[in-house]
Amino acid sequence: MSRPHKGRTRSRDTSPDAEAVQLSLLRRAAPAKRFQLVRDLTLQAASFSLKAIREANPDLDEAEIRLLFLEHCYGKDLARNVRRRLDPEAGESAP
Repeated sequence: MSRPHKGRTRSRDTSPDAEAVQLSLLRRAAPAKRFQLVRDLTLQAASFSLKAIREANPDLDEAEIRLLFLEHCYGKDLARNVRRRLDPEAGESAP
């Protein structure tokens, strides 16, 4: 793992001493614990994204919100294919 320049951290809101403690704890953590941390952060990020999509598109139902999330994260092609599988009658007219 690369080290930041002396006196600088990877995060603007973390002091060098606090970052050193965090990195030490992460390095000593068991792989299962590190995986759990990554999983939790990933779920939290997805939750924030879904919330933002809901707020920006209050007229969409939950299925459309999730399809829009899928499109933002994985691209239009995948979202279009999932949309077709969910509603085969939509055919090529699906956005």
